[in-house]
Parts: sequence; C-alpha cells; structure tokens
Amino acid sequence: MNSNNTSNKSTESPVGFRSDLNRNELTTRDELMINLAHFAMDHAKIIYYYHGTREWRSIYLNDDIVYRNEMKILARGYREGEISVICKDTTIRIGGKKYHPLLLQITGVSCVHWSVLKEDWWTDHMHWTPYLFRSKELRDLCYEYIAKRRIPQVD
Repeated sequence: MNSNNTSNKSTESPVGFRSDLNRNELTTRDELMINLAHFAMDHAKIIYYYHGTREWRSIYLNDDIVYRNEMKILARGYREGEISVICKDTTIRIGGKKYHPLLLQITGVSCVHWSVLKEDWWTDHMHWTPYLFRSKELRDLCYEYIAKRRIPQVD
C-alpha cells in the first residue's frame, strides 16, 4: 500500500486491513465510525489500531494464523513491560454490531482514537489502544491469556 495515498478510496491488503482515512490526519467520530463500519460489515472478529502504520486493522474469522500471532505479540509485550496495563471496557456499537473493547496501555504511545470513539476527549483515554472484539467470550479469553503471562514483580 502506498503510504502517500491521500484519496478517500478504500484500500485493502491480503493481511486483513483497510483504511479509508489518511494516516496522518485526525478525524471526526463520524468519519471514524464509517471507517470502522467497513470492518463490521465484513464480519471482522477483531478490529484494532496499529501504531506502526497509524491505521485500523482487522482479523477475520478465517485468519487463525494472524490471530494467534497477534495474541502472542500482545502477551509478550505485556510480559516484557511494553504493555503496562490491560483492561476491559463497556460494549460499543459499530455498524449496528456490538464490539467488546480490550484496552491496552502501551508504554510511550498515545492513541487519540479511543477518546474519539468514547466521545469524551479525556486525556486519560489517550493512553489506551483499543482492540475491539466481536465476541465477548473471545475478548475475555484473550484478556486471560495475555494477563496470566505477566511475570510477577518481586519487591
């Protein structure tokens, strides 16, 4: 994908991500919800913000290898301290479907998109990177998988 693409035309890739927005521009909540609704219409299992390319990505039902790799990356990040906190949040609606957030606090990274989705603009929410799960059960299983892998601190 061309990183200098500024058109509003959707782009897709075989690894399962789409961006209808210019990666470098801040967006309104309506624009963000329209962009995320594409994932919901395509039955995304997980929608998440990827800081490496500054765009939203998704994992679909048939993307088991991508899903497993992403969960391993998150568990390793939490175990090694790159992800300092994880928590669950209340259900949100995207494209008429319910998604269940798992929020990650990634060290040294802010993500304004969660504040935009929550419509509150609290600076505290800018520390959270959202992973939005179509299934509450899958979200809870992933939370347990990531959280249990933390090496306990010794005082």
